[in-house]
Amino acid sequence: MVGRWWVVLVLGIIPISFAFSPLQTEFKVNTLAEGNQSQPMVQVLSDRFIVVWNRNGTNDGIFAQQFDMNGEKIGGEIRLDDEQGIPSFPFIAPLPEGFVVAWQEKINDTLFARVKSFDGQGSSINAALLQGFSTNQYIIKPTVVILPSNIVVGWNEAGNSTVYVLNGDLSVATSLQPIKSSRSVPAVSYESEVSFLRLWKNYSTPNDLIAQHFSPEGIALDDPFVIFQDMPGVEFDVVRVFDDHFFALSDSAGSYRLIVVQLPNGTLVEVGQATVDESPFPHIAAKNGRLFVVWHGYDQVYGQVFDESGKNVTDVFMIAQPSLSWGRFPSAAFLPDGRAIVAWQRDDEIFARFVGDDDDEDGIFNGMDGCPGVPGNFCNGCPDPECGVCAQTFCEANASPRCSYYNTSMLIEDAPLCSAGMGDNNYGTGGEYLCRGYCDGAGTPDYADACIYDPFCDSDDDNDGDPDVTDCAPSDPSRFHGAKELCNGIDENCNDIYDGEENLTMACGVSDVGLCTFGTESCSNSGEWNECSAVFPADEIFDNGLDEDCDGTDTPAPCRIISPIGDFFTKRSLQIFFMCNQTYDKIEYTMDGRYLRTLCKNCYFYKGLKSFRDNENNLVITTRKGQEVSEYYSNFTVDVRPPKLQRIEPSRGFAIDKFTVKYTEENCMSLSLKIQGQFDSVNQTRACQSGKNIEQEFVFNLSHFEGRIVDAIASVTDINGGSDTKVAKHLAVDTLPPHILSVNTTQQGRYTYWKIQLDDKAKYLWYVNLDTGKKKILCSWCNDYGISSQRKEYIKPGTYHYSFTAEDSAGNQDTFSPLALSVV
Repeated sequence: MVGRWWVVLVLGIIPISFAFSPLQTEFKVNTLAEGNQSQPMVQVLSDRFIVVWNRNGTNDGIFAQQFDMNGEKIGGEIRLDDEQGIPSFPFIAPLPEGFVVAWQEKINDTLFARVKSFDGQGSSINAALLQGFSTNQYIIKPTVVILPSNIVVGWNEAGNSTVYVLNGDLSVATSLQPIKSSRSVPAVSYESEVSFLRLWKNYSTPNDLIAQHFSPEGIALDDPFVIFQDMPGVEFDVVRVFDDHFFALSDSAGSYRLIVVQLPNGTLVEVGQATVDESPFPHIAAKNGRLFVVWHGYDQVYGQVFDESGKNVTDVFMIAQPSLSWGRFPSAAFLPDGRAIVAWQRDDEIFARFVGDDDDEDGIFNGMDGCPGVPGNFCNGCPDPECGVCAQTFCEANASPRCSYYNTSMLIEDAPLCSAGMGDNNYGTGGEYLCRGYCDGAGTPDYADACIYDPFCDSDDDNDGDPDVTDCAPSDPSRFHGAKELCNGIDENCNDIYDGEENLTMACGVSDVGLCTFGTESCSNSGEWNECSAVFPADEIFDNGLDEDCDGTDTPAPCRIISPIGDFFTKRSLQIFFMCNQTYDKIEYTMDGRYLRTLCKNCYFYKGLKSFRDNENNLVITTRKGQEVSEYYSNFTVDVRPPKLQRIEPSRGFAIDKFTVKYTEENCMSLSLKIQGQFDSVNQTRACQSGKNIEQEFVFNLSHFEGRIVDAIASVTDINGGSDTKVAKHLAVDTLPPHILSVNTTQQGRYTYWKIQLDDKAKYLWYVNLDTGKKKILCSWCNDYGISSQRKEYIKPGTYHYSFTAEDSAGNQDTFSPLALSVV
């Protein structure tokens, strides 16, 4: 758009082509009269419209009132703010099943933008408190754009344009880079379902109005471009209509103008000039090719209508009743039927009025006027001599339709008196009659008040269609064959079956929303309903993802720990950010049930750094208000120190099958040991114990590495991904012990001669006298004992039991046991 040339066309006032004018009389919006009601904004929802406004001076707050499409109040006033600060300048945007309201809120001399979402009944769903990029005390006036998956909030303040993109739950998805801007224009406008428009006024000369398209995720789609050069306005509103943007501005000279920017061809059209001066705070409503602009001038509310090309189709007309006092800050919105609703401030209260097509100018909307071309003849559903019978059903209280009933019985059978027949002696002159239910209001054929009854001739005394001879209760019209059976212990259908055997069931429950379900209950033989199988509403547990009280939402807690939230952190100094929707006497915290410390007093949020220990931390934040105490929890782990591997055994020499790994790690995730040969390897990984100087043993079958050189590589990992590795290099694998092949003895005189044969050299060969526990090393670095050279030992006479063991350099052992030796 940069560099495009512009065509500006100025049009004069054109005679009106239809009568778009005020309807009926204005009505008051607010109920409570305390304080100053101001800054109203009206918005149309699916089946109603709603007005929001600001109250200040007494009980400052943001309030709302809902109306049906005829202007009747739905419920009472709703307070939307949380009574935390001083709010003002509310902005409302519709949701598919509710609405979003944003406003400026002053807290401790700092301005924030508060955003809240509500359901269709005005109950709060989610909330956000947003701050600009510069702390300030200037007016920020947030505006809202609703997209299918995001909500965009923006404002211009203290020389900066601030824009946040929020998720559906009002959590922050991203924020756009701040731009130097005048604070006189809104920051965002609806563009389409796949984009929104960011707007700002050039901070320095020239004072151009700049725009840029962004995706719903906040990604720039083009370069900034000029919408209006050297913009003089200080207030304006923006609305999306087909392929054009419409801007209403209040310029520095105080006169009203309408600007149309046609983006496809770049033509800029100035489409109107008002006949009144001093026209600030204009607002626009657009629907079906009509553009309705409202503003206030000289303390009165005015309006004018244009088509989509910018051509004015009405003169300027007055909306508020001129006999009353001043009106300011008007807001307008179109209803589905083509009418518009306008709300404004008068004195210290909020008023509203319908505006629409009224060809006969009798104050009745064409769509509701049965005779739209005849002034003063408003058909209300009753015959009207001036215009015939109208099809409309709208009736005023003094014009309700009237009816008279006549001919309350009709002759249906000519028969003598007391004969059995359809009328059952409901007779009059000349024969039997069936009386209409109008006679006594029963609504069914019966013995009406105007009919004569002779009980002597009646074969069905209770007139229930079941003759007395078969009726189980001839005098009870509620009991007869074919009657509906009820759960009351009474046999209505005359079948002599208990209620509990009739398979009588009844639906029960109050809702199927949230955890609630509908159920059934069955009838017992005693005529009582058994327990209902439905799930009923229960006490709500905040923020657990479940809807226990079945109101359609998981009710958010009054307070929330915003940080620290997560599984683990890599630093000890963490920010505690705790936010509530009301002020508490005191907010405290404790770690792992230790000392209770104060965070703040008479406050609703706390934000500050605290130090946590390197391990699992259990943070508990406590709120106190009078006797009311609530606790909020956050469990997380701080892991600052990396793990430390201290030792692998064996660390040198030989490897057999067992290895010991020693380490220190307070948040251990896994421990592994890998035996690496020249061509292949084996590995074991396991969960590990946390702590200091921990030793864990690994056992491998290294038989296929026999006689080879390997490395033992140990690794330990913590929950944060930190790790340490240690290697024991050049270990000789020896898994085979020297075997003891035979043990023989001979006795000569006082001596016993040993002959022990091994299949390989042993580092040590010893025996243990199992009777005395005595151990004796026989030889070292030997292949036999008593064979290569004679070995003898003096042993006292007696019977002894021996165990022989051979061990090699790697520690492999072979035991020969037991050996019984008798010495004489």
